[in-house]
Amino acid sequence: MQFAYNQKSAAEFLAGVQAEQAEPLYYVANPGNAGDAAIALGTFHMLDRLGIDYRILSSENLPPLEGKTILFSGGGNLVQGLYDDLYNIINRFVDGNRCIVLPHTIFGYEDLISRVKSGNLTVFCRDKTSYNVCVMENGLDSTNIFLDDDLAFSINEEFLRPYREKAGCGTANCFRTDSEAAGLHPVPKDNRDISFSWNGALWFDKEFTESVVRSLLIYLSAYESVRTDRLHVAILAAMLGRNVFLFPNSYYKNRSVFEMSLKKYPKAYFVNTSTDLLHSEYVQYLLDKNGITK
Repeated sequence: MQFAYNQKSAAEFLAGVQAEQAEPLYYVANPGNAGDAAIALGTFHMLDRLGIDYRILSSENLPPLEGKTILFSGGGNLVQGLYDDLYNIINRFVDGNRCIVLPHTIFGYEDLISRVKSGNLTVFCRDKTSYNVCVMENGLDSTNIFLDDDLAFSINEEFLRPYREKAGCGTANCFRTDSEAAGLHPVPKDNRDISFSWNGALWFDKEFTESVVRSLLIYLSAYESVRTDRLHVAILAAMLGRNVFLFPNSYYKNRSVFEMSLKKYPKAYFVNTSTDLLHSEYVQYLLDKNGITK
């Protein structure tokens, strides 16, 4: 079975949402590491370019909201078995509000994703595997499920330009040291897991978020090549025009986002060290459930 992808940019969608209402939108910043800062910064830049009136909320200090339009940060937080922060937050607000999940990698949480049928929930996926999973979870009805690039790609060109123009040399090794590491390759002795420089519910302050992303760009711009299994290290390095070698993480995220977005960069490569990244037991369960054969 082939899917007809419901591809629409989050920017276009949100411009339409803003035109429909006079009230501001509320943006819930996703907890996470410095890679999530890159997503948040791209989101701020996109919303500012669109002239959207929005309020930023920390995921740790959320007020009661009713009858509002709430944006939930993009990322990889809706991964059942690994993270439940965003899942729990959305469930608090999905009744009585219009909830919009910005481009995400999604695995599981069938009970939440099925809420798109109510019209209260709109989901953007940042890779085709997640989109297929969500559509299968939703009974093959793709209404209110869209496909768009990770929002780190929305960081303003003028913000990136000074670091892109620097001449780098040598190779940076930036491999994961957390639970998403696939464990399929040795971690080099000179490894620097720069995404873990900051971690937590931090990305509700625009100035701080900008400074953290700038620090990542300063580090990466010093090198000619970058080897990593950190998705947003790869994205930032690719946008700087560096040679990028992206390795798998513990599930399909890196491979699928690479195929969706990163492979358009001529110096970006995916290093395939596994053959089963897109064939987890959960994905197979969904295929069987919907009578789909590979």
